Amino acid sequence: MSAMGPDWAGGWFRRLYEPFNPRGLFFALAAAAGLVLLHQFLQLVLSLTVLSGFFHVDSSDTRALVKASLIVIFPASLLVAAAAWWLAGRGGADPARVLSLRRPQLTGTGWAMLVIGFMLAMYAAIMLIVLSLGIDLAQY
Repeated sequence: MSAMGPDWAGGWFRRLYEPFNPRGLFFALAAAAGLVLLHQFLQLVLSLTVLSGFFHVDSSDTRALVKASLIVIFPASLLVAAAAWWLAGRGGADPARVLSLRRPQLTGTGWAMLVIGFMLAMYAAIMLIVLSLGIDLAQY
């Protein structure tokens, strides 16, 4: 495993991050719940905006609503990530430390395995969703 880098199997033997929460558990739980609600709100508002602005249909067209929702997942998630960064920095804290963000110590092989594994996991998840819900990908 050393060919992958020190962080590849580090979680089994040591902590990969140092927990730091200057605002307390209640604030963290409230912030997490607020971020989930914010994402749902942004998803709805942006989907309806795309639906009326680009597809020129009303919200009763389910197929168009699903397409619009898929289009706005990434922008909504970026806005929620920015809100999480802002919340983590409240009170003068370092957001990178609060969110435990640091670059993993991986070799080139470790990065390649990580990217390939992520792509395969996402492909499997999408296929599971498509097959279980009976979605026809030709429509999208």
